This record gives sequence, structure tokens and C-alpha cells, in this order.
Amino acid sequence: MSYTSVSRKSAYGIVRSLRLLSAALPLAMAHGAVAQNLPSGAPTQGVPPSGAIPQGAPPPGAMPPSGFPQGGPPLGGFPQGGPPLPPARPHVDPDTIPEKAVYADAAALELRLSEDPPLTEAQKVAAALPVSPMAAMAEPPPLRSDAARSSPDPRDFSGVWFHDLSLHGRILRDMHGKLIPFTMEGARVLERRFKADKAGRPYQNGAALCRPPGIVWQADVHMPFMVFQSKGAVEFVFQDYRGRLNFVLDDKLQPSGKSYMGTALAHWDGDTLVAETSGFKQGLWLDIAGTPVSKDARLINRVRKIDNGDHKPLLEIETTIVDPKYYTDPWTLVRTFRWQPNMPLFDEYNCELQLGDPNVNSDAGLVPEPSETP
Repeated sequence: MSYTSVSRKSAYGIVRSLRLLSAALPLAMAHGAVAQNLPSGAPTQGVPPSGAIPQGAPPPGAMPPSGFPQGGPPLGGFPQGGPPLPPARPHVDPDTIPEKAVYADAAALELRLSEDPPLTEAQKVAAALPVSPMAAMAEPPPLRSDAARSSPDPRDFSGVWFHDLSLHGRILRDMHGKLIPFTMEGARVLERRFKADKAGRPYQNGAALCRPPGIVWQADVHMPFMVFQSKGAVEFVFQDYRGRLNFVLDDKLQPSGKSYMGTALAHWDGDTLVAETSGFKQGLWLDIAGTPVSKDARLINRVRKIDNGDHKPLLEIETTIVDPKYYTDPWTLVRTFRWQPNMPLFDEYNCELQLGDPNVNSDAGLVPEPSETP
């Protein structure tokens, strides 16, 4: 493994550890105070903790899910068929409780602003916007003891992967914890989208129109995706919106023209697949809050498999956004995805039910967004 790979892995581990520590200490205190001010009649059952407990882990002292013996799995593993599925996380209506009680990044933003370098005027505009809360989401089924193993080849990403991190309503900071470096134009686009949503007339976006919304949004949704590989290309196929993105290794296979997901030309850097994507038909939303990417941007993805020897690897995708229209500097976010070979058959995804079906009220109140420039 190269020095660069070790440094990147160490840096990401430090960032992830700091996230957990910051959630476990100051955020827990802040959220405890917020929880004391829940509106009358607000539900408390199923409210996610402040982020101190990783996604999918039970709170300290909690009994294991139904069917699991006290103290964990029996010696030698579970019998054929694996353990019973844990119950799905209860749904929480985000409109009934304060957003800080369900979305830790809102409090994290406030707590850390005093520690940031002086904000630019554009960053002040973005930081002043409240963060949309996210409701609890179900976990994927646990892996059985006899689950298929990922290939030992570090360059073989083929198989099924599922999000390993909490879903973000709005991306606030880059992978190093720095506030996103908006230009004023980028901050105003985000502000305009927030105001439209608050007014009850949110703007249409690619996902609402059943168009592939780009790799960041597609991968952030809690639905599986598959990776297929050949010598000439690495193809990502998503359950949601039926999105497909080809990282083309053989430039003879490079498609012509623009697409919603863009066109990605890739190469190997050691065991890391590096792909530069451009040629978008329209601008992208990085998240449901509308963090913008212009159609002329370049996205640089670095994809690698992290395997600690337990045959349950993570797929790490770093995405660097190069977009002078909306950001003063390139910035990078990172996501990890867990090996999930027990989800090889995608559920039916009927995006069209949002639009055009005469049996469904498809008027969600969405309106066309004005030109990208406010």
C-alpha cells in the first residue's frame, strides 16, 4: 500500500472518529437540552439519538433485538438461515419535533461556527439557512454467516453495496470538516431553493422528474446499487431512479453526447479507480436540500475497496467537486458503502407513480425552477 493510500485512510479514520466523538459529547448535551423543549404531544418514541450511536447500533444498555441471545451471537455463529431480522426503525414525523432532535448536523453547525475561520459573505448566507431534518430509516437485512464473500482482488468492486453512513439532508462541510466554499451565486441558489420549499412550492429536480440525479444523490439514498466490471468499464447500477453510471477505462468505449449522470473517463491509480465525470445535461442537486452543482462542473471520483480481513469490506467513494460557478475552490466529500451480497435482486422501483399515472395524484406542489442564475 502506498504512503498516499495510508495517509488518506488514516485521515478518513481520524475524521470519522472525530465525528463520533463530537456527537457523543457536546452534541449529546445540546440535544438533551433541546429534548426538554419538545412541543406538547410530540412523539419521543423512536426519536434517533444525537448521533452518538452509530447507525444501526442499539443504545447503551439496550436489550438485543428480538431473537438475539443476550451477549451476542452463539459460539460458532448462527444456525443455517442466520439470525432473525431486527425490527425496522420506527418512522418519526419530522414536522412534529424540533429539527435538532432528529438531525445532529444542525446543532453541529451552530456549535462549530465559532471555531471556524471568518466566514465569507457567501458562507454566511448558507450557514443562516436551517437544516432540514431527516426521519429514521430502516437498516438492510443482516448478513448470514454463510453470506457470499467479496473478491480478494482489491480492484474488483463487483457485487452489491449499501450506504454505510447516515443520510444527509444537506451537506454542510467537506470531508475535512471545513464549511463548503460557496461563491455568492452558489449560496443564493441554495437560499432560493430553501425559500421555495418553505413557501410550500418546492422546485422540481432530476429525481422528482424520474431522471437520474447524479452519483452523489443516487449513492446517498438508502437503496442498494450493483457494480459490474470488465476490462473496459466499471458500471454502477442503482435501484433508485434506475440510474446507471459507467466509469470507462477504454476510451474507445467513451459514449458521445451529454447525459444526466455525465460521462466518466477512468484510470487506475494503484488499487484506486479514479474517474473524472463531466458532460451533464443539466445541473445536479447533491442532496435533497438542493446543494448545487452546475452543468459545467467536473466531479472527480476516487473509488477503492477497504477490507480489514473480515470479508465484509467497505467501498469508499471520494468525490471532489470542481465548479467555479458555485464554489470558490474544489472541495471533497467522502462516503462509504457496506458489502451487502444478500440484496442481489432489486425491489421494483416505480418512479413513474410520481408523474403521469392517472390513478395517482401526482401533483406534489413542485414547480419548475427558474434559471440557474438567480
